[in-house]
Amino acid sequence: MMIEGARNAALSAIGGENPKSRGNSETDTEETASVDSRDKSLNFFMHRMKLNPQLLSDLATQRESFGLAWLSAFLKTKERNEAPGKKKDKKNPFDFPRGLDLSGVRGLSPEKIYILLNALPSTVEEIKLDSRAVRGRALLLLLNFLKRVAAGREGKTEAPRLKSFTFAENSMGPSEASQVLPLLLPSLEHLCLKGNPLGSDGIRAVAEGVREGNAASLRVLDLEATGLEKEGLETLCEAMREKSLKVETLNLSGNAIGAVEEMEGLSSILCVSSLPSLREILVRQCGLTDGAVKPLTESMAKRNLPNLEVLDLGGNDFVGRFLGDLGGALRVGGVPRLRELRVNDARGMRSVGREILEAFLGALSAPECPPDLCVRGVCLYSSSVNEEEVRALGACRYPSIRTLDLRLYPNQVITFFEGMNSADKGSKYEMLDLHLCFEENANQGLRLVGEAIERGHFCCVRKLGVDSRALLIGGWEEEEEEEEEENIEEGKSLLFSSLSHTKLPMLSEFISKGSPLTDADITGFAEAVRVGNLSGLRVLQLVGVPESHDEWFGSEGMEALMGSVVESEEGLPFLEELRLCRTRAGEGGVSLGGALMSGKLPKLSDINLSNSRLTDEGLGALGHAVRRGGLSVSPP
Repeated sequence: MMIEGARNAALSAIGGENPKSRGNSETDTEETASVDSRDKSLNFFMHRMKLNPQLLSDLATQRESFGLAWLSAFLKTKERNEAPGKKKDKKNPFDFPRGLDLSGVRGLSPEKIYILLNALPSTVEEIKLDSRAVRGRALLLLLNFLKRVAAGREGKTEAPRLKSFTFAENSMGPSEASQVLPLLLPSLEHLCLKGNPLGSDGIRAVAEGVREGNAASLRVLDLEATGLEKEGLETLCEAMREKSLKVETLNLSGNAIGAVEEMEGLSSILCVSSLPSLREILVRQCGLTDGAVKPLTESMAKRNLPNLEVLDLGGNDFVGRFLGDLGGALRVGGVPRLRELRVNDARGMRSVGREILEAFLGALSAPECPPDLCVRGVCLYSSSVNEEEVRALGACRYPSIRTLDLRLYPNQVITFFEGMNSADKGSKYEMLDLHLCFEENANQGLRLVGEAIERGHFCCVRKLGVDSRALLIGGWEEEEEEEEEENIEEGKSLLFSSLSHTKLPMLSEFISKGSPLTDADITGFAEAVRVGNLSGLRVLQLVGVPESHDEWFGSEGMEALMGSVVESEEGLPFLEELRLCRTRAGEGGVSLGGALMSGKLPKLSDINLSNSRLTDEGLGALGHAVRRGGLSVSPP
């Protein structure tokens, strides 16, 4: 019924006729000619559809269009199985996609899913399934399908020649893995088990496949977040020591293998004898410490990984000492092909000692450093960076560092921006997060920041934090304080003026704490919002301190800021957090309510106006905006 329905629907779409509707007076020859004509019409229809992997997957995962997906597979397989002497329709051939994603299928039984899978032509190389096609009664169907695929490899039947198989998250557990993987591994080049809790039994099935030689074709092994632990890792490593693999990408991220003993075991197979083709090692969020990563850096330094191109160490528990070990491996030329080193979101990697910094930054400048190396996620919150290094960081003279999170202490700010403003040409960072701490010479520092913005150096800045709280607690004499405040006002004026002149497409966070921002300052900032230079802001924090509460902007500045949001073409379409505490911004709370009602703050969900002198009228306006849906409220 499904077959006839799909055929008839396609024929109706192109004005064809089902031969069975003609009656029984046709001869066999006429019926054959009619079938050929019908198939040509259907092929023409499929040709006009221009099937691609996304379209095929969309058709296959919806109950209403599933039959059409099956029909396309049936026709392609029929075309490939036609007798050698039979004339084929070369005028209107259609290409069948090489990949099919059936994850997310709804409203279809496992039996129907496998009607499609068993109809796929041999040209299909990539499949993705979820739990609906793997668990429960679907498991036997999957095992039979994989046996059919094995027969296809031997030329006994028409079946997909699978090279890549992906299991969606939570689509299989240990019991399924132990039955599926022995059948699936042979001839497979890409296996993704990410997010599936395999446990020891599942990992053992992978290891046994390696030991028996069934993983000889494997190029990509993705075991991210599979519950891999010490026992499973030992089993897997032992198998790889016995039987080398051609694996190029090994993803072990998201598994609890961060202890020194586990990493020593892993490092024992990170060598030419076990993994001679290894190009990518991904151990993100594995709980690695500085000590645990040392066996890996030692393997690199010993030239055990000559083909390594990508190393992802992000999201681990480093303090920062590992940077020195990495520097040592780079300096001796141990990984000549390394092009990507990721240390993004490494917790605690901020305060780094002088010796470690010197080893790491020195290695990046050494001739032995891989020429195409890109280091992403470097986070330096260290007063140990010397003047020469600060200036070089400002001028981007460590071209390997592509993304940088940098905290500049008062004695470093001016040097950094002098370096930045002197480098009009040359490489720029892909992304730069800056946290600026001001104390002495704040005016000069702010002016240099404004100059850098005017010159276009902030096109890569994602986060900008200005912390001038030290200016308010430094204990200056009153006369000196007044003089310093005048100079600070001049620097702030130049800073906010530069924002209104230059578009900052990547800036998502702007945070200012400490020194008061006046109505005049905020008016300058508002102009930058009005002309759309800050349209990418996600977080805006303008936060005072109790000592200067009365000196912060009030209703005039708040009305200017919110007015600019309303008047601008886009508003602040990505702003999620607005923090204006310990200011007088609440005096202009009514204008915030109006901005919310304008629809120009569609994602704003977090507002902090504590200690901002919010008036009853302002509170009422905010309440009205909330009732009318002007505030984005996330479900609990």
